[in-house]
Amino acid sequence: MRANWLIPAMILGALAVSGCKKPEPADANPVPDPFAGSPGPEPQDPAPAGASCVMLGWGGGAAGSGYKMVRSSIEVADGGARLNIKYNWKGGTMTLHRNPGNPNSYSGTWQQQGSNGSGNLNFSEPYTKATGSWSSPGGKQNAMTISPCG
Repeated sequence: MRANWLIPAMILGALAVSGCKKPEPADANPVPDPFAGSPGPEPQDPAPAGASCVMLGWGGGAAGSGYKMVRSSIEVADGGARLNIKYNWKGGTMTLHRNPGNPNSYSGTWQQQGSNGSGNLNFSEPYTKATGSWSSPGGKQNAMTISPCG
C-alpha cells in the first residue's frame, strides 16, 4: 500500500523544489515602456524540453550602435545537422543547417515580427559558444554570438 502514494508524493516534491509557480495576473495599469518595441520581460527558462538555454547576442538592428543579448533556446535536430533557435525578441526564430565539410559551422535564416534575413554561426564549443553574423535582405553583415546562459 505504501507504494501507491509514493510516486505522487515524489512528483509533488519535485514540483515544489523546481520552483513552479502559478502565473501572476497581468498588471491592469502598466507603466509605459520608455524603450518602445522591447519584447517585455525575459522568461526565466525559455528552453523547452530537449533544448538548452543560451544567450543570443547581436550588434546592429535593434541594438543600434550597441550590442543586445537575450535569453534563447537552442534545439539540436537531425543528429546535429540542423539547429532551431528561439530567441526572446519579437517572437524570433532561427533555423540553421550544418555547412558541408565543417561540423562546427552553420548557416540559415532568421525571422521575427516585421523582419527576416540570414545568419551564420561557427561554434567553438558544441552548441553553447559561437560567433558569426546576421543580415537583413540586401543589408550589411552584423555581429552575432551564442554564449551559455549564466
